[in-house]
Amino acid sequence: MIGWPLPARGRDARKIAQTLGARGMLRRMRRLLATALFASIATACGGGAPRAPGAPEPTLVDGEAIYPVRFNPPPCLTEGPELRVEVRTPAGWERVALEDADEDQPLMQTLLDDFAAAPDSVRSVRANLTSTLRPYAGQHVARVLRLLELDPPPAPPDETTAAR
Repeated sequence: MIGWPLPARGRDARKIAQTLGARGMLRRMRRLLATALFASIATACGGGAPRAPGAPEPTLVDGEAIYPVRFNPPPCLTEGPELRVEVRTPAGWERVALEDADEDQPLMQTLLDDFAAAPDSVRSVRANLTSTLRPYAGQHVARVLRLLELDPPPAPPDETTAAR
């Protein structure tokens, strides 16, 4: 039975209590569904897991090194072909703007031609990743990667690993 007094007695009281119980259950279910829907929308629009305050951001590499690069032209990018390559950094793949370090050696065009022949390949390049930013597609920027050498020889093994 319901915990509040009902004006009717006997069979009518039981019938009213059953009806109110079913209606009350439906009301509770509606409230629960509305709350769940609101909570799912609120968390979906929040975007990502919360970060701990003061958590360090991953540092971006820069300077001269051997970098793996891949061909990844976005379909919406209509600007120059120098923006069709990404470089792997500790933070993931990053779109870069290619530039030739030496104007006498067209390494950028050679690399793009090689990628046209094998678009799914990953190549190693010796390059200088700078902090110079090149804007593209309105509100995006890419750091400049100055190409020094294509397919450089692998780095010599470390003396500690060679002794093992």
